[in-house]
Amino acid sequence: MASQTPGDPEGRTGAQAIAKMLGERALAGDIRAAQELADRAEGRARQSIELHNVALRDAFERMSRDELDTYARAGKLPAWFPRTTESNDESIQ
Repeated sequence: MASQTPGDPEGRTGAQAIAKMLGERALAGDIRAAQELADRAEGRARQSIELHNVALRDAFERMSRDELDTYARAGKLPAWFPRTTESNDESIQ
């Protein structure tokens, strides 16, 4: 159980006090506060990239969820991932 915020007359936790403050700011027109609330409540919007190099595109599509997570967090590609700088450009529709 989260602890109460010292001196808070409503006996709220820190998270509850912050959520109320963000809500008030969002309602007053603070876009950043509204975005933070949406990110926490709904999850951040998915980011997408477009790969024109067919070999790299295919390699990224083969990566497992754990491999993608490791790449996103640490920038480490799996040992099997192609290490080439050759251009294999094709238009992706």
